[in-house]
Formats: sequence, C-alpha cells, structure tokens
Amino acid sequence: MNASNRKLVVWFASGCLFVALGVAVGRWLPKPAPPQAPGSDLTALLAELRSTRQQQAETLAMLRMDRSAPAAATALDTEELRKVVRSELMRPEEEKRAENADEDALRMVKSQYDDGLTIVRSAIQARRWTQSDKERLRQIMPTLTADQRRDLMLQLVVATNEGHLVPEVRGLPF
Repeated sequence: MNASNRKLVVWFASGCLFVALGVAVGRWLPKPAPPQAPGSDLTALLAELRSTRQQQAETLAMLRMDRSAPAAATALDTEELRKVVRSELMRPEEEKRAENADEDALRMVKSQYDDGLTIVRSAIQARRWTQSDKERLRQIMPTLTADQRRDLMLQLVVATNEGHLVPEVRGLPF
C-alpha cells in the first residue's frame, strides 16, 4: 500500500469515527421537548398576570388605612406606645452610653471623610498632588468606610485622568 492510499484510509477511518461519535452523542443527549400549542403560553401568561394583579389588589387593600377605625384599635396603639416609652426610660444607662458612643463614632467617620474631601478638593484646586497630600490622606483612609475610600480615590483618579491634577509623588498617589 502506497502513501497516498494510507492517507485515504486514515481519512476514511477518521470520518467513520466522527460519524459514530456523533451518533453516540446524539443518543446520549436528552430529547427536545415537543412543541407546545401556540395558545398555551399565552394562557399561562394570562393566568400569571391575573394572579399578580390579584396580589397587588390585596396588598393595596391592606395598605389603605381605614379612617373609620374603631376606638379600641387606637387605644391599643396608644397602649403599645406607652410600653415602648416605659421600656426606653427603664433601659440601663450602659446601653444608652453605647448608643451614644456609636453615634460619636459615626460623627468622627463623617468628620474624617470631610477632611479627606478637603484634602482632595484643595489639591484639585491647586492642580497638584504632593507627597504631603498623599501622607495626610493615608492617615485618614483607615478610619473611613469602603464607600468613602472609594469615593475619594475615584475623585483623585478622575481628576488625574482629566488633567485637572498632576501627581508629584512616586508610586501610588494614595
């Protein structure tokens, strides 16, 4: 058998192998779902739409306040309000101090963010980002929330990309 006949046999064998593989994969794959009647999809969508509208109507009815509510319901609300006020007044001082500490921490983070904004805006106004700006911002960054850090960095990057700010530092600008 010469070389050209061998090539022909190899090509023929390869083709047969691919056909057999295709048949095997075709039998292995799940059969496609039979086509549905054209109106069945619309019927299902219409039923779903009706159900959704019914749920919306029920929700709206629950949300509407009936102005002619009985006095007992109003008295119950007043009694619940009294319980809440009493429990708030009876709360230990430590809990109140902890809440105040949380509020103080939030105020401090807000103040730090304002300081960061001032640093960035003054640098943009001066059109230069110096090493001292970088160091001051680095001191503030750990105290900020992720969103606040992202906002400050975004302002720096955008101003630099637009040519409104020229970095005079080596390495990262923040």
